[in-house]
Amino acid sequence: MAVASAKPIGRVDSLARAGLRLRALLVSSLVTAAGLTTALLALFGGQPADLVVSALVGTALFGAAAYLRGTAELVPRGSVQEAPGDVEVATPQVTLLASMWLAAAFALCVPAAWLMDRWGVSAVACLGTPLGTALASLIALIRIRRWERANGREVLYDPEAEDVRPYAGSPL
Repeated sequence: MAVASAKPIGRVDSLARAGLRLRALLVSSLVTAAGLTTALLALFGGQPADLVVSALVGTALFGAAAYLRGTAELVPRGSVQEAPGDVEVATPQVTLLASMWLAAAFALCVPAAWLMDRWGVSAVACLGTPLGTALASLIALIRIRRWERANGREVLYDPEAEDVRPYAGSPL
């Protein structure tokens, strides 16, 4: 299957796997949402029913915004340009530093929840932002995996480009 696009590729220094980026964003967003939910319920006396309704509304609003603003551009539509063959494809590794980053993010949820509680920011924003980001990442990840299975190619992108766009990588 020929993969082409009318827009030429500029100079690309390195590419990254779109699926791995979205998976990492999904996990970090869910960890943040779990930390905020725990803090709001256990430490600040939030009502579970109110949090669920607010979280659902916030997830829908912030999820749509996150998808349209950031993750939709990683989803291939139709045929995409072939990635240059001589460019290194970065594969992020799960390291101790990444695990420590997640633990630090979880620890920062308590002061963030306290500030939001003090300022009267509702759970729509407090929980909707990370849950919406997780939902947007999940939708984009599903669409990317579907495209990869249909085309037998992995989806790559240039993480340093201002105009992010997907490229067809090596065969799966």
